[in-house]
Amino acid sequence: MSQQELHKQERNRQWAAMWSELTTQGWKTIALWPKADLVPGFCPQHNQEAPRLLLRPAHAGKPRGLVLICAGGGFRYKTYLEATASADCFYSAGMNVAILDYRCLPYDRADALCDAKRAVRMLRKNAPEYGIDPDHIALCGFSAGGMISAMAATLFDPGDPMASDPVEQISCRPDAAVICYGAMCPAQSYGPLGYDREAQNQLARLSPDQNVPFDAPPFFIFQTAKDDPRHCLKLASALAERGIALEVHLFKDGSHGQALYDGQNGTENVPHTAQWAALACQWLIEYGF
Repeated sequence: MSQQELHKQERNRQWAAMWSELTTQGWKTIALWPKADLVPGFCPQHNQEAPRLLLRPAHAGKPRGLVLICAGGGFRYKTYLEATASADCFYSAGMNVAILDYRCLPYDRADALCDAKRAVRMLRKNAPEYGIDPDHIALCGFSAGGMISAMAATLFDPGDPMASDPVEQISCRPDAAVICYGAMCPAQSYGPLGYDREAQNQLARLSPDQNVPFDAPPFFIFQTAKDDPRHCLKLASALAERGIALEVHLFKDGSHGQALYDGQNGTENVPHTAQWAALACQWLIEYGF
């Protein structure tokens, strides 16, 4: 077995252990579809859980906004540290939180996007039961999860009022998007001397910077210069061209995939970059979360 496959198996084991531990702490598992055979494109042979949410008990008192966490992992797995660390951060700042268990390879990115959109609909539809404010649902994604979050925040729809499934009647437009070191350079299908028009057309269909609508929600974008700066700048430029509210932070130091950059659980300790989390919390609070 290759080192890459061993790494994937270990990440999946850690994700499953996180899920199990949090459920013992009162977090609630919520299936996004009533049955696995109702999930669009679901394939039991892929040996993955049907898409689901892990919802932390809501804060007491009046309903508050919620941040839905989409961890990264190169679309091959989900990184538990990004999920738990960020969820604790937003919850400590007074917001409700949930974690999305979206589909990974061999499913494609359209499947992951489908899961994120369904999660927003589900949270909004059942907001009174969950103790959350249906008008303040944010997506927060890291790396691949950042790409999924940005896609969901640009390729949303108002819901289908004629759908037999009441969840599908609900809008999947998030009310804010926090994009953390997501790879946002425009999709490219060509090599040094070639260009495939059809392939480029298909790639661009899911590229957030190519699909920013004029009613997109506000975006908070952060990454470090250790990643290609164009990842955040290209998306920020597309948002700015359409007059979408945004805040962008491009920090000097810190490797990709280090979550809060606070030195906890083996992550890098980069105090300057670690400010992103407090800035994101304050930004969300200013939007009513």
